[in-house]
Order: sequence, then C-alpha cells, then structure tokens
Amino acid sequence: MNILQNILLANLDIQSNEDLYVRCFDGAFLMRKEKRLVFKKHSIAKFDTFFNSFSILKWKTYTAVRNIKLRISGGGGLYLKINKNQIGVETQTINEYHLDFTQTACIDIEFANLDEFVDGMLFFELIALSDDAYIDGGFFYTEQEPINQVKLVCVITHFNRKQYLLPTLARLKNGLFDDTDYNQKIKLIIVDNSQNIQPDEAQGAIVIPNQNYGGSGGFMRGLLYAKDNNFTHCLFMDDDASCELDSIKRAYALMQYSTSDKLAVGAILLEENFPWKTIEAGAKLIETAMSYQTNSIKGNFDARLVRDLLCLEQQNTHIDYLGWWFLMFNIADIRHLSFPFYVRGDDALFPITNKLNLITINGIHSYGETFSNKENPLTRYLGFRAVTAIYLMNKKANMLAVMKKFSQWYIVNLFSYHYSSAKALSVSLHDVMLEKTKIFSEDLDGEKFRAKIKPLLNKEKLLPIQTDNIDIQYNFGYKSKLNRIFRFLTLNGLLLPNCFLKNQIVFQHKHYRATFREIFRYKKVIYIDEKNQTAFIAEHDKGKLFQGLLELGKCLCLIYKEFNTAKQDFLAQKDYLTSEEFWRKAYNLNSQSRKDN
Repeated sequence: MNILQNILLANLDIQSNEDLYVRCFDGAFLMRKEKRLVFKKHSIAKFDTFFNSFSILKWKTYTAVRNIKLRISGGGGLYLKINKNQIGVETQTINEYHLDFTQTACIDIEFANLDEFVDGMLFFELIALSDDAYIDGGFFYTEQEPINQVKLVCVITHFNRKQYLLPTLARLKNGLFDDTDYNQKIKLIIVDNSQNIQPDEAQGAIVIPNQNYGGSGGFMRGLLYAKDNNFTHCLFMDDDASCELDSIKRAYALMQYSTSDKLAVGAILLEENFPWKTIEAGAKLIETAMSYQTNSIKGNFDARLVRDLLCLEQQNTHIDYLGWWFLMFNIADIRHLSFPFYVRGDDALFPITNKLNLITINGIHSYGETFSNKENPLTRYLGFRAVTAIYLMNKKANMLAVMKKFSQWYIVNLFSYHYSSAKALSVSLHDVMLEKTKIFSEDLDGEKFRAKIKPLLNKEKLLPIQTDNIDIQYNFGYKSKLNRIFRFLTLNGLLLPNCFLKNQIVFQHKHYRATFREIFRYKKVIYIDEKNQTAFIAEHDKGKLFQGLLELGKCLCLIYKEFNTAKQDFLAQKDYLTSEEFWRKAYNLNSQSRKDN
C-alpha cells in the first residue's frame, strides 16, 4: 500500500478557509482542534475541494498510477458517493458505498481506475445515516509498486528569520520526520547564511553554516551537498514552510511514480491574507526581439470554487519557472546550477536552463505575501538587474527592448513619487551595463550593491503608523475623458505649478506603483500596507522630477553605448557562471567532499 495523498481537514496549525478542505451542508461541521468532521443525520459533506479532490489529468499524464483506492477512518453510519467534476459537464456519480463503522475504525473501498477517464477531478461525498457519524482522516492509495527510488532532501535557505524557521522545524519534525513512512526517506538541510542556528534548535536537521551568498548561493550549497551525499531528488522551500505538509508527501508520491522526463513539481502560490486567492500557478518568461517580461500564470483564481479548481488543473499554458518557495526535482536532471543573482531571478533561470518539465497540481501549495507588498528600492534594483541579465543571455536580445523596459519601470516610479526607487533602477542599469557579469560574480555576498542602495532605503521604508491622526483623502471616483486628456497633457498634473496642486495626503494601497488617476493633483501620497499596519508618505518634488527625467535620458544613452558589449559578456559567461565548477570554487568544495548522510 502506497499513499498518494491524505484527506486533509482544516485545523488550528494553519489558518485557512474551510472551503479549501470540505464543503459542509445541513449540520455537518469541522472541529479544527480535534481535526474531525462530525455529522448530524442526513447532513452532507463534499470533498470537491482544493485539498481533497483527486486530479485525473495530472496523475494519468505524468505517472504510472492507474488503480486508486480510498481508506476512510471514522465512526457511525455514512453513505459515500464517488463523483467526477469536469469542465462543461454536470457532476457525475461514478459509484456508491454504504460505510458502517460499528465494527471497524477504517474502511477501504475501490475508488477509481484512471484509464476509464480522460480528465477532470474525482471526489467523494458523504451523507450521514446516523447522528453519531464522523470521520477523522483517511487517504488515497495504490497497491502498485513505485517505479522510481526517491531519496529526497529538503533544502531551506535561512538568513536571520528564526521566528519563522524554528516553528517550521517543529512542524516538519512532528508532521513529517516522526512519520515512520517518511523518516528514512527524507532528510532536511538548513543552509544557514546567518550562521546563528544552534544544534539544539535544529530538530534533527542537518545545518550547514554558510557564507551569505543570498538565495542563489544558499540553495546551490544545499544542492551540492545533496549531490555529494547521493540523494536522488531535491526540494527547495521557504524557511517558513507555509504550506500543508502533505504538499511534500504528495510531491514525493508523484516523483515515485513519475514517467515524465525531467518532471519538476511546484506549488500553487496562495495569498497569505486571502488564502483562497491564487497569486500564481507558475510563471512565464516572455522574450522577443522587442520585449521581455515575466507573467504570472492563473493569478486571482478563487480556490474555493469548483469552476476555478478545474481551470487550475488544466495545464494549457507552458510554465517556464516556479518559485523556490516550493520546487521538487530530480537531481540527475540538473546540468546548470543557478546564476549568482544573490536573490531575485535565481528561481527563474534555473528551470529554463535545465529544461525542466514543470507542473502544479491542486493541493500542493504554499502561502505567500503579494509580491507588490515587498517592493522597495532594493528589490527594484535586484529585480531589474535580474530580468535584464536574463534577457542579455538570450541571443535575440535587442537594445530597444532594454530601453523600453527601463523606461517603463523608471517612469512609473518617478510618477508615483518613488524617487528613491527610480534612483535604484538607475544604479541597477549602470551596474549591468558597466560592470556586466562582474557585478554578479565578484560580489557574491552583495556587499558592494548593498552599500550603493542603503542610502535610498529610508525614503520608502514602511514604518508603523497611526492613521487616526492623519487627514487622509480617498479618491476612487470615475474620471471623465476630458480629465484623462488633461492628465496626459500635464504628465498626470506633474507639470502644473504647485499652486494648482492639493496640499493634502491621498490614500494608496502599497503596490508596485500608484494608480495615477487617483493621485492626480495631490502633493502627497500615503502608501499603506494594511496587513502589517505600516506605511510611508511620498511627496511630489518638481526638482527631483526634472532631475529624474534628465537621468532617464542619460540612462538611455548608456544603453545605446554599452548594450552590445554587455550582451557579449553575458552570453560568453553564462555557462561558466551556472556551472558546478563555479559554485564549488566559490565554496571551496570539491566533488569528493566528505559524505555525511
């Protein structure tokens, strides 16, 4: 018997929406503390949910699994229906069973043969036949033997986030490494870039004190350890492991039965504040002769809705990369290591250069903050540096595309009164065009770039703030066509004399940029992160505006002058800077490093 995925019930460990686990009707309800679903007679529970549906398409396409069984543990009398959801088709009932738990604690049933279906999702529905009915767990499993040996190492890169890491280690120990089905098959490595994890805090994990070469360096140090100690598969994950631990077990099972070349399994990223809302299910890197950009795939889906779940299951868009908050892959498939980006961009180039076959599946997930909440001058510096470096490693890279991208990023910051962020973008462009690959290979610990950006950080630093004492204006109204024309002619009012501007503070959610029609003619903007109750106030400054426009012109001239030599350097150095040789030299390692597994 080999477990494919556990039945998950909402609990107190992770605060998430109950509709992601089970839909209750007519008196059925979840007891989170006890991790139990209880019923009243005739009440109903449906498991056509993000965590508990079973994907036909993904398991059938990428694995050898065909015959599925279901075990449920519980009590009382229940009636079980096996149903199927499919896009454009009414829910179909496949089979029905009467479950009587009076003589047993668990019941096994034949669930499905995947060869009988093309796509869609299977799920079960329970109807209570008595008032004492309940279930407290179960799992989908197969009696087919695994076709791949999987010896997995989970790699977490840590830097000064003990408040997140230590609870994670406790969760992993209790929920995974104390599980006899997994404790001999999965190991955990903490690559400690801050070198402050004590042995008694590690909960049995292997701790590697490490130079702080950022996320790129941390994960590559863990990958080299995995290669040297004969692990077959690797999982990169965040230090807060903000997911149901069954995500790891499900990805592990997929790898055990994988028939797909270069398969890599990633997480659907759900928004922390609204845990039913998708941020992305992977991302796409679009590169043409005249453009380059990254696009999130299937963002803003509602994981509570069956319709959206079915759409999430359809892999109708090729995934170029998946974030390192959760990515599992076969080590044998890795020919190129990460480019030394420090952070930002590391998880984008890695799957592309290794031509990994990336998939997501409902139920394998991670929670994260909306990306825009993290934006500041440092992330803008790193972000532009990374996407431009990736583009320059493309033979089709075009100078006009870099000019266009830089102008877009720069102007929206300038017009949002983010003068420090605009300056950070200028610094980033100068580093890429003048220092070229040396800014990455000779500044692995980021000391040089942090020194340049540090003076810019305080201007846009989010700080705790009491908004009760601030007179904040809210300007969400509809704007007329005449208003839009006037805004265009005056650069959103920035060219108007100060006497025509409102000396008031207007509200904006913390985001990549301002909504320009909402800040029109306001001198000050308060950018608020509601979750953390932090904010900063940005103020229109005509001197900085015109200075910034002049700087934009100079930056475009720099691109014109240096583009070709920068492109040649990145193309020439790409293979070496993503090689095992480069990273072993950076860490003074050799392939005969001591085995310590």
